[in-house]
Amino acid sequence: MKIGVMGTGGVGGYFGGFLARAGMDIHFLARGKHLQALQEDGLEVVTNNENFRVRIHATSEPDDIGPVDLLLFCVKAHDTEQAARYVESLVEEDTVVLTLQNGIDNVDKLSHHFGEEKILGGHRLHRVHHRLAGGDRSFGTAGPDRFWRAGRGAHGAGGSDLGSFPKGGD
Repeated sequence: MKIGVMGTGGVGGYFGGFLARAGMDIHFLARGKHLQALQEDGLEVVTNNENFRVRIHATSEPDDIGPVDLLLFCVKAHDTEQAARYVESLVEEDTVVLTLQNGIDNVDKLSHHFGEEKILGGHRLHRVHHRLAGGDRSFGTAGPDRFWRAGRGAHGAGGSDLGSFPKGGD
């Protein structure tokens, strides 16, 4: 499975870091000093239980990645529509877009842009953030994560609960 991450901040870095450590074929989009730090130093994930650093493929160009099977969509809510246009080349007929964003209308925005059948809404119950200092770090505190498919309505309005993120990630 080929995975792309749009928004390699706290959330994208946290989940993407664990997927990279597990050996998944994962690619991160970033820019500027953030991109440079990821390329030079890798991604460091710091949790309550462990710290680790992984070497990752990071680029500023979606075309360097190509189509993916799963796109983790982790940008700030106010950047949703612009970021969706930016990653269009990553999304094909069978791509699933998993949004792990804060905000109440991101699933609707992404469903409108890519089609609701492609969108998987995520709900995370832990805090994450990142800082850029001597390499990128994503910090997380433990908590369950729930994923649901938008399908004719958002979470709480016809969505299908797909279960929890696998244990052992943190």
